[in-house]
Amino acid sequence: MKNFYLIILSTILPLLSFGQLNVSYVGQIDYDQRVNDIWGYAAPDGIEYALVGTNTGFSIVSLADPENPTEIFFIAGGETTWRDIKTWETYAYVVCDSCNDGLLVVDLSDLPNSIEHQYLNNFSNGNLNSSHNIFIDEFGYAYMSGTNLADVFFMDCFTDPYNPTFVADAPTPYAHDIYTRDNIMYTSEIYLGHFAVYDVTDKQNIVLLGSASTPFLFTHNAWLSDDSKFLFTTDERANAPIASYDVSDPTDIKELDQFLSLESRGAGTIPHNVHVLNDYIIASYYTDGCIIIDASKPDNLIEVGNFDTFLPNTVGSSGSWGAYPFLPSGKILVTDRDNGLFVLQPDYKRAAFLEGQITDVQTGDALEEATINILAYDREEYSNSFGKYKSGIPDNGTFDVEISRPLYKTETVSVELSESETTILDVALEPLNPLFLTVSVVEKGTGNPIPNAKIRILNDVTDMITSVAGDGFLYVPEFFPYDTEFYAGEWGYKGGYVGQQISANNAEVIIELEKGYQDNFAVDLGWQNEGLSNSGEWELGIPNEYNLTAFNLDLEIIPSDDSAEDPGNFALMTDTSQPDFLGNILGVVGTRSPIMEMSTWQEPTVSFYYWYFNLTDPNLFGFPQPGASLFEVFVSNGTDEVKMDEKKIESLESVNWELLEYKLADYIDITDQMQIMVQITAEGGQDITEGLLDYFNAWDADLSSISALDNANGLQIFPNPASDDLNLIIDESYINSTYEVSNILGMKILEGNLNAVRKTIDVQNLHTGAYIIRLKDEKGNDLVSKKFIKQ
Repeated sequence: MKNFYLIILSTILPLLSFGQLNVSYVGQIDYDQRVNDIWGYAAPDGIEYALVGTNTGFSIVSLADPENPTEIFFIAGGETTWRDIKTWETYAYVVCDSCNDGLLVVDLSDLPNSIEHQYLNNFSNGNLNSSHNIFIDEFGYAYMSGTNLADVFFMDCFTDPYNPTFVADAPTPYAHDIYTRDNIMYTSEIYLGHFAVYDVTDKQNIVLLGSASTPFLFTHNAWLSDDSKFLFTTDERANAPIASYDVSDPTDIKELDQFLSLESRGAGTIPHNVHVLNDYIIASYYTDGCIIIDASKPDNLIEVGNFDTFLPNTVGSSGSWGAYPFLPSGKILVTDRDNGLFVLQPDYKRAAFLEGQITDVQTGDALEEATINILAYDREEYSNSFGKYKSGIPDNGTFDVEISRPLYKTETVSVELSESETTILDVALEPLNPLFLTVSVVEKGTGNPIPNAKIRILNDVTDMITSVAGDGFLYVPEFFPYDTEFYAGEWGYKGGYVGQQISANNAEVIIELEKGYQDNFAVDLGWQNEGLSNSGEWELGIPNEYNLTAFNLDLEIIPSDDSAEDPGNFALMTDTSQPDFLGNILGVVGTRSPIMEMSTWQEPTVSFYYWYFNLTDPNLFGFPQPGASLFEVFVSNGTDEVKMDEKKIESLESVNWELLEYKLADYIDITDQMQIMVQITAEGGQDITEGLLDYFNAWDADLSSISALDNANGLQIFPNPASDDLNLIIDESYINSTYEVSNILGMKILEGNLNAVRKTIDVQNLHTGAYIIRLKDEKGNDLVSKKFIKQ
């Protein structure tokens, strides 16, 4: 029975094909199970076939009508995630991992009428049960890798193709994948993080010629260029590149380039397999489908085609497994683990290349780490230590190229780019002149300086955390003109923020702080760590999204952003790096707020956002489940301490930022020694545990309740995040005020008048990111402000 999602997908894919780059949709066949490897076969009568591995067997699909591919034979086998398929003459050879099938040999010579097949297990070197990979060279030798008998061994398929025989063991480490040509074997030795090159002319006496590490040290697959001079590799890791190497001298292998997909660089996608045809790399990316790369210049790999078979915008090991490009018709066969077999038609285009050097206009010195961006494609590349860069696009015409580097003026140059040609663009950048910056932190309403207030200054070249002096001023004698964010804080005040473009005429910044207790965690206001943990202490940081994508999981452990309420991206976190598989919290780890004086408050209330993730068994000895560790909230009055709340994970897929609010008098007597403590009691062992806090507030709810900040302060906004319309509900007292929408740098984007308690603002044309909406009185003074996210 076909999956409903697949039926819908097959209906809309022809409509979506126009949105792909130089690759069009031809046809598709779905399966009621997951698929894996793909190979192709062209029969002597000209009919082409797709050879598809599935979780429970081997499928032969006729492409006599490629718009309507049809399965004509299916051979059942052991259940497994991994099958691998190759052909020799009119025979197909199929192996599988984690099953007991041995070697499946299929005689294809009578297609489409009939097939013969047999499973072979008993060979002269032992009983073959499983093999992860098989490759057959131009001489008819099969290279078996990852088997239960040996890491690598050779078989003879040419003498009697229906009954191959054992030739010799290869004394090599475990190879996940093998490619061989001209008796030179390239092994992807995944657990050693490198590929190795062997001379296998004498199968009884192979010789190691050389090896080279791959970028993410998890070498999954390799394929040779048509002229045998260059090798292209994948690492089966999130964000890993496809790498190119000069292997013309195996004793002196040189890395040439690293390719990252235009659409998903940095998004956690995983490259899986590469093939090479006519100096094009045809690559399968798990959740990004088929990507075609111009490899005619192996030191400058440029994407020139793509077709995404997996529509959900997720990462992990779902989606495209393999892409086979060698059919005489030129069609590409792609297996998508979840959506079956795709038949695609590529329109192979060569890239237009852009290369050059970036230098200092005054000294002529080469500038490293300059960014060169072809704006129409948002194609960013970087200059090396010699100032050299290489880039390109799959297009012809005139394009603006932006060249930028910290502490230099940005230049934009128009260039003419042409397919198959290399345009040289050398650019000399002018250094910026430093300015004298003055920052002051004052109390809102009085203008009095706040001595020693903490401050954070953030822009493209600076992340300075410091304090103003006793007079409330900070002087920076050499500050460069950039859009800059200024965050200020002091315990006993609400956080302050100013976004300002610093220039010669605008180098003075004033930050006003309002009385109260608030912490946006941009600066250190004195929260103290405590507990028994030997790892995972709470610290200030910017959430760095981390997803667990192994073994078909797709779980967001660390979020990509802080809570939506406050400006900036900062939070208090138990780990500012990526968690490891042993759990980054072991034991008990807590963080305690500074003291708050609340004895005169009528209804002291605190709120904060929290993010909490806890998974047990991440090594997958069983099925990962929500862990038993606790997220606990305590309140102390200086004498007593009481637990107010505890949280635990109910579902791994439901983790989000959530707002917690507590009326403290419901739990404890109120004094001038009040503190909040948050604690994670982690089970440790095989757990992964992550905690984050953000936007802490304390106030007297008798005067202004949480709903004070959300209702009685006069402004509600929804939805948040917003995609098209942002809806406002305002207090009647604010009718006839105005609103402004600005970006986080303080630049005004939208403005208008408020003449009713309900107002809808069209934010559809705003770029994705964080914004501030402010209500202002007739004199331009701020009444209330909130942060929202445009998605």
